[in-house]
Amino acid sequence: MMMGVHDVFVKSRSSFGFLLLIFGVLMVDTITAQIYLAGIYDQTAFWWGEDIFRITVDLYNEGFFNDEGESLTAQSFLVYELADSACDETEAIRTYWDLRTANSGVPMDGVVGTRCSGSSLSLARLTGVEEVAQVSPSATSGKLSDKDRYPFFSRLVAPHDETGEAGAMVALLRAFGWDRITILTTDTQFSKDWSTDLRKIWTGPHNDETGSW
Repeated sequence: MMMGVHDVFVKSRSSFGFLLLIFGVLMVDTITAQIYLAGIYDQTAFWWGEDIFRITVDLYNEGFFNDEGESLTAQSFLVYELADSACDETEAIRTYWDLRTANSGVPMDGVVGTRCSGSSLSLARLTGVEEVAQVSPSATSGKLSDKDRYPFFSRLVAPHDETGEAGAMVALLRAFGWDRITILTTDTQFSKDWSTDLRKIWTGPHNDETGSW
């Protein structure tokens, strides 16, 4: 199912920055003729991500992001492949390796994906070894903030720590005077990391606008 251009722009918002952000990570050489990118998404729950990717690449190659109608790196052109990781840790690695093999065995210049924390973690281990920049639109695991383990990983959302969604949830509950909570989660990397971070923040010492606890 394809989305209209307007719908894609509205739904993408922060996600529209995928490819713009990846250039800052890649430090692309202006003499590079072609930049090979892999878009690795789960095509069931995040099917519109591919539309965002295609539109953004087309706009870049047509010079949309430059007032003079030239690409950001004047002599470069984006070439890409899209694949489905199914938000699965093993499938994400297999998908990347298949794209790498199709690229004559040469590592991609950059990876945009994946959406889920579990598959992003497994893929970030591989891209780190190959020194390939990886940008995730929505992976929130606090583990991915470890730059020693994942030096080539970046993301467009805050991690589930005190400054992110988990911290905001704790602050909200404390503001309403809650002193006890029960956490029910599904058996996914996202849920397990979210509940672990929430538990740490809930039980830890804090001083903020809601007071000390």
